[in-house]
Amino acid sequence: MLEAAIRRRVEAFENVHILDGTEVAELTVTADHRRVTGVTVASDDGAASHHLGADLIVDAMGRSAHTPAFLEKLGYGRPEELHVKTRTCYVSQPLKIKPNSLHELIVNIHPAPGRPAGMFLTTNENDTAIFTVFGIGGNEPPADLRAMIAYAEKTLPLGFSTQCGPQSLSGTRTGTESPPANGGATTKCADFPMACW
Repeated sequence: MLEAAIRRRVEAFENVHILDGTEVAELTVTADHRRVTGVTVASDDGAASHHLGADLIVDAMGRSAHTPAFLEKLGYGRPEELHVKTRTCYVSQPLKIKPNSLHELIVNIHPAPGRPAGMFLTTNENDTAIFTVFGIGGNEPPADLRAMIAYAEKTLPLGFSTQCGPQSLSGTRTGTESPPANGGATTKCADFPMACW
């Protein structure tokens, strides 16, 4: 939804033209390789490629970026990379909740410096929700629902409303325990590689 809204806004600019079904095949450079002049664009349907000239080129593909390979092919060499493994563990618990007990459709709290943990809570149809807590850098969250709630409470920013946080799931706060919707939590830990260049 967010991406679609941004795309509509960008498409409204008269000097912006979006090429669907295409990808950048290579960078183009001057004969002496001292300056990048644009890109060669190829269509997904196999049609002939064509050149797009540019004063500035931005590779915004994240971990799928082709820039290192493009630079190596042109003889510049790949940029130096710093590889960092971030161990992330999360526990997700499906819940059956009381109707209208949550005032937000989604609550998402990201980790911050000094707080290697976070949580998110999403409401679904038929009075159900998914409650997830996670930690990074070896900070593994608990799988018991009450312990998950206590873990999540530590991640909440100062002044965060108790009506849209995990406290609203707690039997000690509301008087009614929110039981698992279909029998237990899902736990997963993985090392997510990240490269910076």
